[in-house]
Amino acid sequence: MEEVLRLWEYWLAAHDKQSKYARAVGRWLLLYCLNGMNTIDMAKLVWTEKAAATQKFPQFVFIRSKIDRANKPIGKQLDETSVPIIPQLRQLLDVYASPYSPGELVFPDIFLNAVTDEQKAIRVHDFNRRISKNIKDVCESLGIQSVTPQYARNSFISALAHHGVMTAYIDYAVGHATSEVSALLAGYISNVTPAMMQAFNEKIFIVPPI
Repeated sequence: MEEVLRLWEYWLAAHDKQSKYARAVGRWLLLYCLNGMNTIDMAKLVWTEKAAATQKFPQFVFIRSKIDRANKPIGKQLDETSVPIIPQLRQLLDVYASPYSPGELVFPDIFLNAVTDEQKAIRVHDFNRRISKNIKDVCESLGIQSVTPQYARNSFISALAHHGVMTAYIDYAVGHATSEVSALLAGYISNVTPAMMQAFNEKIFIVPPI
C-alpha cells in the first residue's frame, strides 16, 4: 500500500504527465485502478455508455482475456466484470485515455496500428517493457520496492483484502471465474450495487486500519 500511495503522490506532483517517468507511473496506476487488469485487457477496453462521466456510478465492463473460452458450456455467456470509475481513475483517464466515444478503444495507443494478433502481442509486450523499465527508476528514486505491471493485480487484491472486503467481491473484481466459482458467487454479486462497488474500490487509495 505504501508503494501505491508514494507512486500516486509522485504522479500528482509531476508537472509533465506525459514525460516518460510520469507516464509509466500513470499507466501502472491505471492498471491498479482497473481492478489490477491485465495489459491485454487494458488494450482491448472500449468505452460504453456505462462509463460516461454523466453516470451516477460510472463503470467499465469487460470480459477477462484469460477466461477459458474453450471450456465454456454451450449457450453460457462469458462472465463480465465491472470496474467502478473511482475519482483517481477518472483523473488518470482524463490524461491518458481517448475522448469518450462509445464503441471506441479507451487506450488506442497501446495497439496503435497493429492488426494481427501477433502484432498486437508485440505491442503489448513493448508496452509492459517500457512501464517496467521506467517505473523501476522511479521506485529507486523514491526508495520503495520496484513494481511491475503484473504487480498491479496483486496490489489491488491486497488493498481490498486489508480493508476486509469480502473475498467473493475480490474474486469477481479481478475476474477469477471458473464455472464452479461463478456459481458460488452469482448470488452474492447480484446483490452488489454499483454504489457498493464504488465504495469498495475507493478503499484502494486509503491506508487500511491496523
